[in-house]
Amino acid sequence: MKYTLVIERRAQKALARIEQRDRARIADAIRGLALDPRPRGVKKLTGRDAYRLRVGEYPILYEIEDDRLVVLVVDVGHRRETIAADAVLDHRQPAPPSRGGTLAESAAA
Repeated sequence: MKYTLVIERRAQKALARIEQRDRARIADAIRGLALDPRPRGVKKLTGRDAYRLRVGEYPILYEIEDDRLVVLVVDVGHRRETIAADAVLDHRQPAPPSRGGTLAESAAA
Protein backbone atom coordinates (compact mmCIF):
# COMPACT_ATOMS: atom_id res chain seq x y z
CA MET A 1 0.00 0.00 0.00
CA LYS A 2 1.18 3.47 -0.78
CA TYR A 3 0.91 6.17 1.89
CA THR A 4 0.19 9.83 1.21
CA LEU A 5 2.99 12.19 2.26
CA VAL A 6 2.09 15.39 4.10
CA ILE A 7 4.97 17.71 4.91
CA GLU A 8 4.31 20.36 7.55
CA ARG A 9 5.36 23.92 6.79
CA ARG A 10 8.07 23.77 9.47
CA ALA A 11 9.65 20.77 7.71
CA GLN A 12 9.36 22.45 4.29
CA LYS A 13 11.18 25.54 5.54
CA ALA A 14 13.87 23.46 7.25
CA LEU A 15 14.40 21.40 4.10
CA ALA A 16 14.81 24.56 2.01
CA ARG A 17 17.69 25.70 4.27
CA ILE A 18 19.69 22.48 3.82
CA GLU A 19 22.47 22.25 1.21
CA GLN A 20 21.32 20.85 -2.15
CA ARG A 21 23.44 17.68 -1.93
CA ASP A 22 21.98 16.69 1.44
CA ARG A 23 18.49 17.92 0.52
CA ALA A 24 18.34 15.48 -2.42
CA ARG A 25 19.21 12.52 -0.15
CA ILE A 26 16.64 13.63 2.43
CA ALA A 27 13.95 14.12 -0.24
CA ASP A 28 14.61 10.60 -1.54
CA ALA A 29 14.25 9.20 1.97
CA ILE A 30 10.98 11.10 2.50
CA ARG A 31 9.61 9.79 -0.82
CA GLY A 32 10.57 6.29 0.30
CA LEU A 33 8.36 6.67 3.38
CA ALA A 34 5.32 6.61 1.08
CA LEU A 35 6.15 3.00 0.16
CA ASP A 36 7.56 1.87 3.51
CA PRO A 37 6.81 4.14 6.48
CA ARG A 38 8.88 1.97 8.82
CA PRO A 39 12.09 1.32 6.87
CA ARG A 40 15.15 -0.35 8.30
CA GLY A 41 16.94 1.92 10.76
CA VAL A 42 13.87 3.91 11.80
CA LYS A 43 13.50 4.59 15.52
CA LYS A 44 10.18 4.89 17.35
CA LEU A 45 10.31 7.85 19.71
CA THR A 46 9.43 6.95 23.27
CA GLY A 47 6.26 8.28 24.80
CA ARG A 48 4.56 9.36 21.57
CA ASP A 49 3.42 8.10 18.20
CA ALA A 50 6.31 9.53 16.22
CA TYR A 51 9.36 8.16 14.43
CA ARG A 52 12.85 9.32 13.53
CA LEU A 53 14.74 8.32 10.42
CA ARG A 54 18.28 9.57 10.18
CA VAL A 55 19.77 10.46 6.79
CA GLY A 56 23.42 11.20 7.54
CA GLU A 57 23.45 13.97 10.14
CA TYR A 58 19.81 14.88 9.45
CA PRO A 59 16.94 13.29 11.34
CA ILE A 60 13.50 13.25 9.75
CA LEU A 61 10.79 13.38 12.42
CA TYR A 62 7.42 12.05 11.34
CA GLU A 63 4.15 10.48 12.40
CA ILE A 64 2.27 7.63 10.76
CA GLU A 65 -1.50 7.46 10.49
CA ASP A 66 -2.02 3.85 9.41
CA ASP A 67 -5.81 4.09 9.42
CA ARG A 68 -5.69 6.92 6.83
CA LEU A 69 -2.47 5.76 5.07
CA VAL A 70 -0.75 9.10 5.78
CA VAL A 71 2.84 9.91 6.71
CA LEU A 72 3.10 13.36 8.31
CA VAL A 73 6.64 14.79 8.19
CA VAL A 74 6.91 17.10 11.20
CA ASP A 75 10.49 18.36 11.01
CA VAL A 76 13.86 17.91 9.31
CA GLY A 77 17.14 19.40 10.40
CA HIS A 78 20.71 18.87 11.44
CA ARG A 79 20.93 16.65 14.50
CA ARG A 80 22.41 19.39 16.67
CA GLU A 81 19.35 21.54 15.92
CA THR A 82 16.51 19.04 15.82
CA ILE A 83 16.99 16.54 18.52
CA ALA A 84 15.17 18.59 20.87
CA ALA A 85 12.63 16.26 19.32
CA ASP A 86 10.49 16.59 22.39
CA ALA A 87 10.19 20.33 21.81
CA VAL A 88 9.33 19.82 18.14
CA LEU A 89 6.56 17.35 18.80
CA ASP A 90 5.20 18.88 22.01
CA HIS A 91 2.87 21.11 20.04
CA ARG A 92 0.83 17.96 19.39
CA GLN A 93 0.71 16.40 22.86
CA PRO A 94 0.88 17.73 26.40
CA ALA A 95 4.11 17.26 28.33
CA PRO A 96 4.26 14.15 30.52
CA PRO A 97 3.66 14.75 34.22
CA SER A 98 6.68 15.48 36.40
CA ARG A 99 7.90 12.45 38.34
CA GLY A 100 10.32 14.01 40.79
CA GLY A 101 8.42 16.90 42.30
CA THR A 102 9.88 20.38 42.17
CA LEU A 103 13.53 21.27 41.90
CA ALA A 104 13.43 22.64 45.47
CA GLU A 105 12.03 19.34 46.79
CA SER A 106 14.79 17.41 45.02
CA ALA A 107 17.51 19.68 46.45
CA ALA A 108 16.10 19.32 49.99
CA ALA A 109 16.25 15.51 49.86
